[in-house]
Amino acid sequence: MTGPDPLGGLADLASEHGRLAVHYDIDKWMSCPPAFPQGYDRKTWALTFAEAFSNRPGLNPSERDIKRLAAVLEQIHAYTYSHVACHMCFIHQPHPSLTPLPVYMATWRAMGGRDEALRRLTNADDPDSIQRADVAEITARELGPGLKVLRFGLEPGKRGKAGSVFAALNYAWRDDRLETDLRVFAATGDVGRLRQAMPDIDELVNVTKIVPVPAP
Repeated sequence: MTGPDPLGGLADLASEHGRLAVHYDIDKWMSCPPAFPQGYDRKTWALTFAEAFSNRPGLNPSERDIKRLAAVLEQIHAYTYSHVACHMCFIHQPHPSLTPLPVYMATWRAMGGRDEALRRLTNADDPDSIQRADVAEITARELGPGLKVLRFGLEPGKRGKAGSVFAALNYAWRDDRLETDLRVFAATGDVGRLRQAMPDIDELVNVTKIVPVPAP
């Protein structure tokens, strides 16, 4: 992969004891892995998923439609693993008419007090939010109690113009047993798209586990 390392100095802060296991709904989510097995690459992955998700029952996509979706998936993968501090990504697209929405996950070494860490990971107190963030305690099926935060910010404007509003959804949990903090997050300028996806993202975190890293 090309481009800057999205983890940079954060790589040393990745959890050494916990990793992710996600039993996601394959009708709604595409797995967007950081690396591919030999003989398989980003372009092949994107085309495979574009064909699979476009040719579902009742649909009749054109080759142009499939190629357009494949190009978007390639862009998402390239951007994710060169610009986003995450360890795993899933792309939400329950219907071809919807814009693919990446949701990122990262497992970090637990540091500091739990409550402070969860608020930091979810940007609950970000001073750049344009209104008070919606902060809620939640309980996920496998992860237990955590924090969910929906906040709104303003993208920088260009050439003196006002910036556009974006929505950011963040979740965080701590697994004391594995000394691991989990962050799940998504952000987009299409606020309606994020709101539409929120029930499915809530279900995604419900089927997410932190499991022990296998011994070498």
